[in-house]
Amino acid sequence: MFNNFAALSPLLLSHAFLIEKKVATRVVLGTEIGGIDNITSLKNRKYRCRTNINREDIDNFYRMIDTACGKQKTLPYALERYNTSLLRKDIYDRILDIAISLESLISGNNELSFRLALYCAFISKKNKRQRQEAFDLVRLLYKARSAIVHGSISSNSSIEKIEQNWESIKKLAIGAMNYYLIYLSSNKKEDWDSHLKKLLFGNTKRVID
Repeated sequence: MFNNFAALSPLLLSHAFLIEKKVATRVVLGTEIGGIDNITSLKNRKYRCRTNINREDIDNFYRMIDTACGKQKTLPYALERYNTSLLRKDIYDRILDIAISLESLISGNNELSFRLALYCAFISKKNKRQRQEAFDLVRLLYKARSAIVHGSISSNSSIEKIEQNWESIKKLAIGAMNYYLIYLSSNKKEDWDSHLKKLLFGNTKRVID
């Protein structure tokens, strides 16, 4: 999850390494990570972690991701879509990727746009005003996503509005994804739908403040 520890733009992991530790530690294999549209320009940026983050925070976070992914086998795909939404140049690709990552948090297809906006608002934001804004933003995101999928791009203003509010969309998405990761790391995945409904009716507390 690139943007959890980035101070500004998402941190770019440009290479992956396989490290072997026997008598001495050595790098067995190193490879460049491809599949990023604007990887050249991203490599030229300066990145830094937030000042309040230490090594233990990062280690604990990725341990939590491992636990959550062990319970929900489709979660790595959702995380991949979220990460690529931060790195793509084309706004259409960014919208599709981030919408797919959020859709993965909600089961079923009935009234998906409404339920997605409602649930994301509750898990990504704490107060009522912020939740109203988040609800409207996710509805707009889903409208833009549908316009792209169904080919009605030229006549749809929602795409332009999403591009104008992209930073807010990213913060909302990372809040929702992190909430799901934290919940799943210490609860059963079968209880997720019930937890969401209880949140709406005020019958349970958020797992994070």
